[in-house]
Amino acid sequence: LLIPLIALLVIPLIYSIFNLFKISIHPIIGLITIITITFTTGIITGYINKYNGLKNGLIIGIITTSIFLLLSLILGSKLTIKTLIYHIIIIIPTPLGSIIAVNKKIKR
Repeated sequence: LLIPLIALLVIPLIYSIFNLFKISIHPIIGLITIITITFTTGIITGYINKYNGLKNGLIIGIITTSIFLLLSLILGSKLTIKTLIYHIIIIIPTPLGSIIAVNKKIKR
């Protein structure tokens, strides 16, 4: 569980370094990367827990997104509807991955 969370913190730092050198990365690529990492976090959460994939995935997703939202507000982003939708989109893959992992674990 720690590795995907570290990846969630390292990827934005890498994007920031690209931004310093004026290398543009399309926002969709960044969103897809974060969604993939949160989905992987959900799968790992589901494998660790035997039951309650939705509940555990939502808890991890909300905690992760809250950290991102707090960091973005601290770093000067403004809270808009677009920002809220973006963070809600980031929450969704975590419980989905957790549900998939719990269901595969039960079937074994």
